[in-house]
Amino acid sequence: MAEAALAVVLLIGAGLLARSFGELLRADGGYNPEHVLTAQLFLPDAGENPERSPSRNIETVDALLARLRALPGVTAAGVANMAPLGSSTAIRGFTLPAAGPGGEPAMIQATAWIVTPDYGRAIGLHIRSGRFLEAGDVTAGTQALVVNEELVRLYLNDGRPVVGRRWTGVLGTAEQVTEIVGVVANVFKDGADRPPQPEIYLPARRTNGEAFRQPYLLVRTEGDPLALAPDLRRLLREIEPHAALDNVDRLTGRLSKTVAQPRFAALVTSVFAALALLLAATGLYGVLTYSVSQRRREMGIRGALGATRAGLLGLVLREGLALTAAGLAIGLGAALGVTRLMASLLFGVTPLDAVSFAAAPLAMLGVAAAACLIPAYRAAAVEPAEALRSE
Repeated sequence: MAEAALAVVLLIGAGLLARSFGELLRADGGYNPEHVLTAQLFLPDAGENPERSPSRNIETVDALLARLRALPGVTAAGVANMAPLGSSTAIRGFTLPAAGPGGEPAMIQATAWIVTPDYGRAIGLHIRSGRFLEAGDVTAGTQALVVNEELVRLYLNDGRPVVGRRWTGVLGTAEQVTEIVGVVANVFKDGADRPPQPEIYLPARRTNGEAFRQPYLLVRTEGDPLALAPDLRRLLREIEPHAALDNVDRLTGRLSKTVAQPRFAALVTSVFAALALLLAATGLYGVLTYSVSQRRREMGIRGALGATRAGLLGLVLREGLALTAAGLAIGLGAALGVTRLMASLLFGVTPLDAVSFAAAPLAMLGVAAAACLIPAYRAAAVEPAEALRSE
């Protein structure tokens, strides 16, 4: 009973972690990571070289992107001040004017992405409405702005169209007009298991050069992204010999690293659950085998008095499954408490997930029934005359 109870608790825990891991893999991160090469650029600091202006960083990035887009197999290339799953995060605070008459201005803090126009295509951002930033937005007098769904949900949910809203002095100077040109899906910057945050996207201008001292490059290719890495290093050396390149990897590789810990937890718990299940089955088999050997005369008498083989088979099965059922009841009660402690480890499933709580007992009953079959067949095979003669 104790072995069955332990096995059920571990099976339920393993089921919860496995389902949580599956939900993490299926989560929509707001972009398409397939066939994307990502790398971090380290450009010379203007503070270390007085002759180098911050706008030189933008010029270097523009030259590199132009050369990359000319390579065969490259469909898009863009640069941003951050990257999904990167360590750095830029936060920008600003005041959003009241949505309507009598409303109050909203104080906003949002993750601020400063990007080149082709960044949206390079990472495969999911556009919900409007458009992403374009080349004309870089030099336009109006400050183009793209927002994510979370910002719309929190601050722009008054029922009016979001795309096309214009305000004065929100992000630029007091006279500059800011216009929302598009809404994109929430990007899980720090992983799918973190709640989405308000995000804004701004075009990289010459005045943003300091923010591009350590930018992140994303290149979408038709084939294996890593095959582009040698060309990327060569082009960067030709354009800016003092620049450096680091963390060159597929974007899918970055995603895989973020789920390494949940994958390991699910694997370890599954191994322990399988061992506990095997231990419970072995213990049940041993107990019933010993019981049948000690009750050989009883089985013979039952057979002599008219018990059928099916009846003897059912007798042993019922006894074995009764032990298992008692263990299941104890295990399910313990699991109700244990799984609540796992809530912080789960994503997309609740600690009382019905699928996990139903599958684990069924698996335990199936294994227990298989473990009972051999002793049950031995009991049913006892010949009454031989059993009585041996006694």
